[in-house]
Amino acid sequence: MPDILIIDDNQNFQAGLAANLRKAGFAVETASNGIQGQKLAREGHPELILCDIKMPGLDGLAVKKALNLEEATAGIPFIFISAISTPIFINTGLRSGADDYITKPFEIDELLARIQSVLAHKQLDHPKEIRLAADTRTRLINIIQKNLTRKIRKPLTVLLSTLELAALDKFAQSIDDLPNRPGKSAERINFLIKDLEILDAIDQNNLIASRENIDIDAHLLAPIQQTLKSWEELKQLDCQIDIDPNVVIYAPSDEFHHVVTHLVDNACKFSPEKGKIAISVKQFGLGGCVLEVADNGCGIPISLRAKVFERYYQANLVADLDPYDTRKYAGLGVGLTIARAFAQSILGDVQILDSVAGCMLRMVLLPIDFE
Repeated sequence: MPDILIIDDNQNFQAGLAANLRKAGFAVETASNGIQGQKLAREGHPELILCDIKMPGLDGLAVKKALNLEEATAGIPFIFISAISTPIFINTGLRSGADDYITKPFEIDELLARIQSVLAHKQLDHPKEIRLAADTRTRLINIIQKNLTRKIRKPLTVLLSTLELAALDKFAQSIDDLPNRPGKSAERINFLIKDLEILDAIDQNNLIASRENIDIDAHLLAPIQQTLKSWEELKQLDCQIDIDPNVVIYAPSDEFHHVVTHLVDNACKFSPEKGKIAISVKQFGLGGCVLEVADNGCGIPISLRAKVFERYYQANLVADLDPYDTRKYAGLGVGLTIARAFAQSILGDVQILDSVAGCMLRMVLLPIDFE
């Protein structure tokens, strides 16, 4: 479902506006004429419509009038955008039921502020929609909890069954000779618990920890190699690792280790079989670094680059596709949330960069003398 539908026959203006709105984090759909816009509004039910007034064929006023006649589309917030600034046109537009009228040219910051204002009024004016949103949120939480239970139960079952068999002397060899099944299961449970601890720290605004000298082998190379090894049998990935031999990183060590694991695991998860991954780490001032992880997988559309950092985005994306067993890419969708929150807690950031194919993530940790 798009956040915003733009209806404008000026292709250059339409493309520029869509790019700015996507940069601001909105999902955007566009239409080049009134008929197409009316169709997309009926099918997609966007959160808001931005529509030009003067268009060939079905103009903006006719589009608004047609949408007003249908219960499903009458309540969609509607803003006219037009180069015509005469009072009679503005009044006509507002009398048609539009929520606002913005004249071209305009500053994008002004437009964003007025969009937020219109959307805020919509929430106040539509308590039924708020209840529906709450119901959706409750349903989403239930699905997440169900998935989380499965994620914990599976490794826990492996761990307990292995220990039980060992206790009953069902194995000829000692438990130390097993293919590390108990250890891997325990590590997986511990990782999930760490996710929940960090999410709680984010909610309590208590994520910042003291920066210390990172052990490159233990907290950078180890999580990279361990994560790649966990995917080795399933995908046989080709990974190139380039770490500046002189890099010195100051960061909370446990959280850094955890975030590196998430970033590399995401690249592995979304890579095709025998795909390629490139990991590089470079020095950035005293104690800072730039870590980039690139893959040649399915990539992330520009329209979703802001949304994938939202907590439980993957679960939200497929809330109507329960059960989770049918999903191609399992996961709660908290890895990028945690990575960005961690980086921002020490004045850094995590971003998705433009790439020819696949996805490239960059985590920047600022030098300690920037803080």
